[in-house]
Amino acid sequence: MASTLIGAGRDEELDPIALEIARALQGPESVAHAMLSARLRQQTASWDDTREAVETAWRHTPRGLWVLRQMAAHARARGEHGLALECDRALGERTSRPSEAATLSLRAAQSALKAGQIEDALAFLSQTIELVPHHVVAHLELAAVLEATNNPAGAAAALEAAASACASPAEQARILYRAAQMWQDKADDSMHARQALEAVAAVDPSFEDVFQRLRGIYIADGARAELAALLER
Repeated sequence: MASTLIGAGRDEELDPIALEIARALQGPESVAHAMLSARLRQQTASWDDTREAVETAWRHTPRGLWVLRQMAAHARARGEHGLALECDRALGERTSRPSEAATLSLRAAQSALKAGQIEDALAFLSQTIELVPHHVVAHLELAAVLEATNNPAGAAAALEAAASACASPAEQARILYRAAQMWQDKADDSMHARQALEAVAAVDPSFEDVFQRLRGIYIADGARAELAALLER
């Protein structure tokens, strides 16, 4: 019957049959029919409507890549961040390619954050950076988490790492300025703030209030030569 419907192009009629078969069967055969139902439903309705087929396949373990990827996408679409994290974690354990593992680890960190699991988010961000040290987004995400958890020095250091990974001098300056603000205003560390501000000034001494901040630091430090050089710019 199924082959007849496929041959006749009657996908709308085949979809519910495939789903019913998937519900009745167990293991790989059930998953295969659920996948068929999802494919047909996406053609005749929309991707959102494939959730039922994906949930049917989800019942069976071990779970394959298809169901993990599909469930992760559905979970994110519905704001089920704990479930998305479960899927992302499982997917990350299935790959040995550093770039793919880093992408999955970053997704897991973002899901963990939305689920309120801060320690897991920090662990996944650290893993992402370990896999791809110059991952700008991971460093920026880490900075945001550290700032939110009252670790301004760690946040500033993460911003500096993000800046060093940027190819654009203008983008580097923008992120370094944020790091300088963090060092000076929240971490109360004028030495690191000065270093970051000097790096910004080397690109654009007129950026935001870099001039005023550096002037204040130089005066406080008694750095007369540096102050004179700054005033000459």
